[in-house]
Amino acid sequence: MLTRQEYLQNPCRASALPYWKLCAGNLPEGVEVIHEKEAGKRIGDVSTAVECYFRLFHHLDTLSIDSHSEIVLQTAWKEVNVFAEIINASYPDLRVSEAQLLQLQAQACFSPEGWVVALDRQSGKPLACGIAALDRQMQEISLEWIQVLPGKRGRGIGRSLVMQLLSNMKDRARFATVSGRADGPCSPELFYRKCGFTGDDIWIVRRETLQAKQKAGSSGRESKK
Repeated sequence: MLTRQEYLQNPCRASALPYWKLCAGNLPEGVEVIHEKEAGKRIGDVSTAVECYFRLFHHLDTLSIDSHSEIVLQTAWKEVNVFAEIINASYPDLRVSEAQLLQLQAQACFSPEGWVVALDRQSGKPLACGIAALDRQMQEISLEWIQVLPGKRGRGIGRSLVMQLLSNMKDRARFATVSGRADGPCSPELFYRKCGFTGDDIWIVRRETLQAKQKAGSSGRESKK
């Protein structure tokens, strides 16, 4: 098990996950997570499905919060339904339930200041949401969900949201981290770099394919004959 000291030396290189998540449980069967520099030729193994995730670091030293003419940022951790609606509207193939979000609030890393919505200044309608966790022992902020409704992207709303979340908890943290799909739509890595995150760590998630599982099962049966 990775120690706290080892993690703090280089969080994004040491683990694909924030330390509090790393301690929470084991990986599902058939899933392997390895750093890009250690992956070698196994990345191209046809028996696995491969996904690449970036992990970036923020020193919390430069947080420029500019007032945004279009939105009002509001802490709204009790309005879990609003967060679920925005997240679900932002993904064509993903659904998050209110129960799942309430489970996040049950974690020790929950902080009310880490649940912020961006409301349209004129209509008051929700346009974006952000959720961040605060590991008080490691003094780490981890961005969990940052979503802007598709029709409202490209206007600086997401950046204002991230800056507000980091600012809300910077006095209780030493650094912040974020991760996402390296090939995700809307170029999330570029977005977070514009928010001041840095680093070059890529983590590879290898999932054993159904074909490989069937082959392994077949080999097992043959060996018993």
